[in-house]
Amino acid sequence: MSLNDTSSKIDLCIKELLIIKDLLDAQVADDFCSRLLAIYAMVRVDDITKIWGRTIPKNDVLRTGYEVVLNSYNDNLRKVRDKLGAHYQCAEEGLLGSVELFKSIDYGNTICLLDQILDFQKLLTGAEIKCSSFQDLSDFINVKNVLEHCYSDDNATITNGALDLFGVNKGGLISCSAAQVKGQYLRSIELMVAVSYALTTKTYSDKGVTNLFKRMFVCLVYNFHDNLITRTDITPSSVQYEEGFDRLFLNLISNNDNREEMERAFSKFESLYQTQAFITILC
Repeated sequence: MSLNDTSSKIDLCIKELLIIKDLLDAQVADDFCSRLLAIYAMVRVDDITKIWGRTIPKNDVLRTGYEVVLNSYNDNLRKVRDKLGAHYQCAEEGLLGSVELFKSIDYGNTICLLDQILDFQKLLTGAEIKCSSFQDLSDFINVKNVLEHCYSDDNATITNGALDLFGVNKGGLISCSAAQVKGQYLRSIELMVAVSYALTTKTYSDKGVTNLFKRMFVCLVYNFHDNLITRTDITPSSVQYEEGFDRLFLNLISNNDNREEMERAFSKFESLYQTQAFITILC
């Protein structure tokens, strides 16, 4: 990786972290959407810590500072990135474990980690951060309007999702079967996709803001697809492997159902809806 390439990737991560930090500081998002933004931020935190790990020599005086930041990330929000961000996976403890992990994200631990990242970047370069968050106030207002439209903390709601099961003014059911739990996960990811899509379809003057929400949207669509349709690009022994709803729902078919028709449902779905083609059209 060239110096210029490394620098541009770090700048991209820093800009996106600054944008999310400004949104969290402004407190314009509800409980669910704030955590959605924080989850995406952890994907970028993971990216930048890996770049630092590859480019800061082990005998460099700044290596200790990097390891402090890395340990802070690993000890607090690393699992959020691994289980809810880059690849959405059920926590080892099951449904309640995933809910607990989602609820472990809060304003304090997110902002604290982002401040550590930004402070270390300034120490690393010996200068103030050059890239800015929102360059145009209208971009911030566009995002703020979407998040305020999605705001749900003021309303009592019965959710059929998983992650917002114990959210502000939320209630819901705790499923018992693996297929039903997977359905609840899919519903939570669907809500995230809907929010990110609304953010993506707005017009922004800053391409960096546009691309942030496109990347978030793409990540969430793939997460939804990988939980709906069992992945075939990895083996069942892989750490990331989980059966998708396409296989799990077969256990819910009763004798009164048309098993043959239901078993064909997902093969038909795959032929009608191609994730890659959909994302290509959007981006």
